[in-house]
Amino acid sequence: MPREPHAVLGVEPGASPEDIKGAWRGLARQHHPDLIGDDPEAARRATRRMAEINAAYAALTRAGETIEARRRGASGATGMNGTATDTVRRGGPPPDKPTRPITARLDLSGTVPPR
Repeated sequence: MPREPHAVLGVEPGASPEDIKGAWRGLARQHHPDLIGDDPEAARRATRRMAEINAAYAALTRAGETIEARRRGASGATGMNGTATDTVRRGGPPPDKPTRPITARLDLSGTVPPR
């Protein structure tokens, strides 16, 4: 049964994002599998503990994002087409690069010798 994310990181439920990140960094320095050594069993335990720490951090940071998104949605911060103005792109192909119109052509054919 997974533990409560605040208990895993050792922070209070009303902790600020800076406190959450600080707690995560401290635990990562303490439990990171690369810092354990050559003992395979200790490395397995550290890997499981680090996965639990990372999952708790992700859960708390995701929860903060959804609260902020709800606040923005409740305040009516929308663009001209009715979508939220501070939307975050997630997944999919990258957007097309903006293009500039070609305003003139430069003839460089005389600068390169023919083959």
